[in-house]
Order: sequence, then C-alpha cells, then structure tokens
Amino acid sequence: MAVEYYVNDEHEHEIWLAAKNKPSDRELLYKFERGADVLISPDEQWLVVNDHMTSDESEVVLFKRGQGISFAEAKGAQIGPKAWNLFAKENQLAKPPGYDHQYVEAIQWSSNSRTFLLSISGHGGEGDGKYHLDPWFCVYDVTTRQPTLNFKLMNQDAFVVEHKK
Repeated sequence: MAVEYYVNDEHEHEIWLAAKNKPSDRELLYKFERGADVLISPDEQWLVVNDHMTSDESEVVLFKRGQGISFAEAKGAQIGPKAWNLFAKENQLAKPPGYDHQYVEAIQWSSNSRTFLLSISGHGGEGDGKYHLDPWFCVYDVTTRQPTLNFKLMNQDAFVVEHKK
C-alpha cells in the first residue's frame, strides 16, 4: 500500500491510499488543513494520521482496515484526550493542563501492530505562559483503545528467532 498526498482543485489537502500492485486502485483516506503524515502498522491493518491542524495544535486519528485498501476511523479512539487524562492522573492533577499549544503525535508502531508510541507536549496558557510540557511518552493500545505507561508492550514479539530446517 502506498500513501499519496495531494492538494485538490479546491486547495484542500488530501491523503490517498493506493494499492502497490494496482496504482489505479485508490481510496481517499483523509482531508486536512495544514500538515499531516501517516504511520502504517507493520501488518497494514491499522494506520494513524498525525494531523498538524494548526501551529498550536496537533492530534492523532486512528484507522482500522476494512476490505482492500479501505480504512475507517476507529470508533472510541479519542487518542489525544485519553493521553492527556493519563498524564493528569499520573501527575496527580485534577485535570489536564490548559495549554494554548497542545500537540499529540504517534511516533512508532510496535512490531506486532497492537500498540504505538505516543508523545504529548504543550506550552502556554492558564496564567503567564511560562510553563510547558516537554514530550511526555505513553503507549496507545489499539485493542483496548487506551493509553498506558506499560512500555513493555512496545517490545512484545519484537525478538524473533528463526530456526533453520
């Protein structure tokens, strides 16, 4: 599967998927405003779009493969809000910080395609804007649709021993 980026006649940015063996077989995946990139899971059953919507906000959108090269947005994913809530809980905050600039980004899929590494960061807002969050990492599990701090999930099934016959 190939990922193609276009700007259509109405100046909308689009991400299309194309079959490698038949490039004319194409599907529109996603429209975006400013910038976006795609990470495809190793088994090609999932993908995430890092949507850099504005200069002060980015979000991650999860898609599950259907038939052929068709993908549908995964219901209940809510990756950004769930990651920010996990951050707040882990840092004993009543609620996630109200940053003026908030970024969520998928970094890397695990080799078994069940999880991906996620980064959140932010700065500004609520007061004088002199505080910030450097990248804070968690793991998003596509099966449970929840973020976790169990980083071992990223390494499951990564080590493979091939036996000679």
